[in-house]
Amino acid sequence: MSNASKNKALIFLIIILLLTNIAVLAYFLLPRKPDKEVIQEKNKYKLLEPLKNEVGFTDSQLAEYKKIRDSRAGRIKSKVEDLRRVRDSFYFLLANKDAGDSLLNVYSDSIAYRQKLLDLETYTHFKALRKICTPDQEAKYDTMVHRIVHRWGSPIRSSNFK
Repeated sequence: MSNASKNKALIFLIIILLLTNIAVLAYFLLPRKPDKEVIQEKNKYKLLEPLKNEVGFTDSQLAEYKKIRDSRAGRIKSKVEDLRRVRDSFYFLLANKDAGDSLLNVYSDSIAYRQKLLDLETYTHFKALRKICTPDQEAKYDTMVHRIVHRWGSPIRSSNFK
């Protein structure tokens, strides 16, 4: 093998190693979006930390919370999705020039009914969680729930609107 072909082979290997090193550095140094499953798991039990830190739930109470949350999650989620679907349909009427007051009233009544069902389901959920509180924890729990519900009532709950 001649020197020229050896040099070409060595230069080719050096370039491959350099590119590989750059790719490895980029993988470890560039910020990544959190894994969707990790986010979903974190959001799944988002009351866990406040119940533990603010209310003082024990490990057995936290396990009971998880059972209650898992048993009710499907019902609440379906009501949220139904409300979102009807609310989307309502606002799609903006593009309809023929949407009269009666149609707007039908949709807004439908939204109100679904919101009522969602609020009743949420109330039942919080009531079930309150049953696992000790008498000493009830006041702290009530304060926490009031703070959470008050935050839900704010006009803009997220930073999506800027």
